[in-house]
Amino acid sequence: MERLEFKITNNNKVPVLAIFEIKMSLKGGSVNISSGARIVNFPAEMFNDAFFFLEEAKKLDKQATNDWLCWRYLRASIIYSLTSLEAYTNRFIASIISDKLKLPNIANDFDDERMYSATKFEIILPLLTGKEIDKTRQEWANFKAMNKTRNRIVHYLGGTEIYNDADIEGVNIVNA
Repeated sequence: MERLEFKITNNNKVPVLAIFEIKMSLKGGSVNISSGARIVNFPAEMFNDAFFFLEEAKKLDKQATNDWLCWRYLRASIIYSLTSLEAYTNRFIASIISDKLKLPNIANDFDDERMYSATKFEIILPLLTGKEIDKTRQEWANFKAMNKTRNRIVHYLGGTEIYNDADIEGVNIVNA
């Protein structure tokens, strides 16, 4: 099997990964050839998954018997939402480093760096764009609360308080 991978850009200037595969096999003296292609846009996939699980949670009747299923959908929605946001942010930062600053090697290394999402918004983006994040806006407060909820899920320390609907940083429909 031959496999070719390369990055292409769609109409919205969003780089996506294109994977083309050609498979050849010999059976009974004849050659079978098949090919396929798929386009991978991980941030968009994560966003679509987040939306899917949120909609599934909203469809459930408000009955105690549905709590666990609702929480499952909401956890997934929260995690996928922040994964999507972080992936888009990483792409944006890498594109600025590569295209505007003309430092493609550093942009490639950036993919391997791990830092908090809030750090990217508070420090890296302002350094690269010259624009500070307006921390007085509701969107910033929403991001901070949702990020804290995501961290409470991913780095769980125990207890059931995370499922308290009155908890602004808990797993509930408000945060999904």
